[in-house]
Amino acid sequence: MSSIGRFKRPILLSAMLLFLSMTSAAEVYRWVDEQGQVHFSDSKPINNATVKSIKLRAPQLIGSRTDKQAKPKQAATEAELQGKAEQLQKADANNESEKLCATIASNLEKVNQTGRVRVKENGEYRYLSSQELDAKRLELQTQFDEFCSKNP
Repeated sequence: MSSIGRFKRPILLSAMLLFLSMTSAAEVYRWVDEQGQVHFSDSKPINNATVKSIKLRAPQLIGSRTDKQAKPKQAATEAELQGKAEQLQKADANNESEKLCATIASNLEKVNQTGRVRVKENGEYRYLSSQELDAKRLELQTQFDEFCSKNP
């Protein structure tokens, strides 16, 4: 068999299958003759060859009834996904608010319990003065009232 003949068969078979898929749903028969050639036809062969029936489905056309029925389902699914996304965003925002509140509460507790607070400025550590400590308490209490005392 020549190399050209070897490529003709798959191309011919692909073309036939493409053509058959574009036609309406019909029964297709496949058989192999005495020389080993594979044949496809929409009618049974006359000889007594072993025949295999192949069932094809007609392609679904855009705008068909099932396509129109799918659009409301798709819209409902998209709306459901959008709702879930919004719930996740709210949950994330609540989680971040809770973390911020916990940090502020912890800092406020430390400032109220200790008389000395050490901070790092310009690469060096120093202690806050009593005026700075009072200002820091007031700042943290204001933040606590703002972020942690809200009713959801």
